Amino acid sequence: MDGIEQEEHPRLKVGKAEKLNTKGRCRGSMYELTEEQRMVQQTIRKIVSKEIEPKIGEIDKIGDFPFDVAKMLIDHGFHLLPLPEEYGGYDSVLMNCLGIEELSKASIVVGYMLGGPSSVVNCFKGSKNEVAKKKYLKRLADGEFPAFCITEPDTGSDVGAIRTKAVLEGDEYVINGEKCFVTQGGVADFYVLFAKLSPEKGLDGIGAFVVDRKTEGVNIERVNEEMGKHCGPTADISLTDVRVPKENLLGGEGEGIKLGFEAINPTRLYVASTALGAAEAALDYATRYAKERVAFGRKISEFQAVQMLLAEMAMRIEASRSLLYRVASMMDDPKKKERTPGFAALVKCFVTEKALEVANYAMDVLGGHGYMMDHPLERIMRDIKSSHYMEGTNQIARVHTAKAVLNGTINDSL
Repeated sequence: MDGIEQEEHPRLKVGKAEKLNTKGRCRGSMYELTEEQRMVQQTIRKIVSKEIEPKIGEIDKIGDFPFDVAKMLIDHGFHLLPLPEEYGGYDSVLMNCLGIEELSKASIVVGYMLGGPSSVVNCFKGSKNEVAKKKYLKRLADGEFPAFCITEPDTGSDVGAIRTKAVLEGDEYVINGEKCFVTQGGVADFYVLFAKLSPEKGLDGIGAFVVDRKTEGVNIERVNEEMGKHCGPTADISLTDVRVPKENLLGGEGEGIKLGFEAINPTRLYVASTALGAAEAALDYATRYAKERVAFGRKISEFQAVQMLLAEMAMRIEASRSLLYRVASMMDDPKKKERTPGFAALVKCFVTEKALEVANYAMDVLGGHGYMMDHPLERIMRDIKSSHYMEGTNQIARVHTAKAVLNGTINDSL
């Protein structure tokens, strides 16, 4: 994507298109995208299929973070998508989902190169700290990588029980604690990190800070070995007497955790987008294989048993896509945004689980070949499974969905 001048930062140029309509349009169960959304989607798809997909299998085997792929995304301007319009972005949850979905057709790791920054951007958007907001949004626009740090070794879904503490000493906060399962934590340039200002206040005592990775006392303790996402593992981080200037406080007591939740809700859709993209890649591969593989003198695509598998995959993908796009569009609508947390949990749970079913069916199309590492399906299946645990486990997602049902916030009136 070539850039066109827009104040200080270029915006993605994808051809002539109408102004982005974030509300979108629904026709039956199929979500109809605007011209600009389709153009962005198609542009990313072309570059992914040509420049990333052919080498992602080898990258996964090596296991190192693909800095060359990250640079490629920045060179094309993909990293600008989640940013506010004044920094060259679209300021749209739906547009982020579209971009992440297309990138994830190559690999969920590549999808998170956009999904991770999208989470952090949401924290900045909600912060009242204009100085830090402008400073770090510019750094994102310049191509730096952020990471979102909230989970700890002894506290996952129970966010109010985090133990990392921040104590004000003069003009600085001194932070001590540990964070784990930090996506892109080992390669990030800075972190949006959550710590207790007043431990006795639980959730309300949590503050949100920006911490530069090179700050003294910040240490990468380990890069985790994972079942999937081999080239994009999470990291565990320790903070020992880390001194952060007061101006790096994004949100104090009562505000910090609000920023976290405002980031988590759309990020659940971004997790779903990675799984959806991977599922679409599985269906595409299984379909091509079925059209080429010959058994009993016929292409296996002619056998009804194989056709049933392809149909099951297509149904799950289309249902997931329609649901995801609808809720992303709701989040872009100020009148509906506050009522979407339950939907976000529902979408994350439904789409990620249906995606794993799709990968399983795809392997069945290939039979024994699907289990071999010569084909991408075993990698796709391993990667999709990670999405069941990100931004809250799917069991926790069910709890949030049930609460929304009982509160009456999940209904057709939206």
